[in-house]
Amino acid sequence: MASSVPKKVSKFWPRIKDIAARTGERAAVLGIASAGVLGTIKGYQKIMGPIEFRRDFNAMLTFDKSLKSQDRDQVEARFRTLRTFNKPMSQDPLVASSFVKQTLEIPHVPPTLVGDLVKAQPEGGTAIRDITRMVSSMVSHED
Repeated sequence: MASSVPKKVSKFWPRIKDIAARTGERAAVLGIASAGVLGTIKGYQKIMGPIEFRRDFNAMLTFDKSLKSQDRDQVEARFRTLRTFNKPMSQDPLVASSFVKQTLEIPHVPPTLVGDLVKAQPEGGTAIRDITRMVSSMVSHED
């Protein structure tokens, strides 16, 4: 037995080597592929996130022109809160403008309202979570 293998692991080492030999190549390929996909998604989100934010924010201002006469920093802060806790709602100009107008009337956004935003999110996961789940299930199946 190699001296680099801890004593507690040494009795399991033949089984570990066998599993690694059978699944190592496939796991390595899937690991590299998933890392590439996840990296691509993260890169896309980093680039497109601010672009989509500005697009949706401007669509809201175009839809409800009365928001342009409000304090822009406060309007953007309210929109950013909506965006952070429920992105799909922030993509609808009617919903986004209604949320911003309603929250502009109070000095702060109450935590209960933030909780409601989180609860109102559509079911399902992000693309990253879905891909991770898919890759994990592929790696866990032995030949």
